[in-house]
Amino acid sequence: MTMDTLQQFFEYVALAIDLVGISIILWGFSLSFKDFVALELTPGKKGNFIQVTQQIRCQLGTYLLMGLEFMIASDIIHSFITRSTDDLIYLGVIVVIRTAIGYFLGKELAEAHQHH
Repeated sequence: MTMDTLQQFFEYVALAIDLVGISIILWGFSLSFKDFVALELTPGKKGNFIQVTQQIRCQLGTYLLMGLEFMIASDIIHSFITRSTDDLIYLGVIVVIRTAIGYFLGKELAEAHQHH
């Protein structure tokens, strides 16, 4: 296996992992949107609206966090196969941003679960 073939293989692997991450986020959005619409269409929702909305937010946040983790894994693979310094810096910034988002989202989810 040549170096170019190996690099192309890992690019496809990283792309597949990105697509899995995006799919997880879209799936979580779909489920959360369905639940939110169902809540909005429920008559007499005032009593438990905040609690159910918080549960929906936790559900969506969990899917977002999982999707971001997959996308970070893809970014790490990209960093190993990228040869230019500019691309490595760009990918490093993306990983830092996604990691920060994941950290704060995870922290928010933990606090939301404590309130239940």
